[in-house]
Amino acid sequence: MLIRHLPTAQSQFSLNLIIFYKQMEAAAFIDIAKESIWVLLKVSMPLLLVALIVGLVVSLFQALTQIQEPTLSFVPKIIAIFVTLLLAFTFIGVTMKTFTEQIMTMIIQVS
Repeated sequence: MLIRHLPTAQSQFSLNLIIFYKQMEAAAFIDIAKESIWVLLKVSMPLLLVALIVGLVVSLFQALTQIQEPTLSFVPKIIAIFVTLLLAFTFIGVTMKTFTEQIMTMIIQVS
């Protein structure tokens, strides 16, 4: 004879709690992924924009003067990126520190 187990209020509550916890895990994961992509964009965008602008200026210069020297495009970009990195280093550090602290706080709350 097969006896069916009917869910009690306690087991239903536990099941709802597990489902809620899994949904919160997914929501937290999505929030962390969104925030990490945003931090990646904030940290890399100043360097990428400077490289783009310097590359365009050098390409325009090469097209106008018909100088086709390959190293002419790399040296100004490297110098501009280095200077931008020096200027934006504090911004990058603060952004990464804040993001790391947020992640560590989330880890502590879960534990």
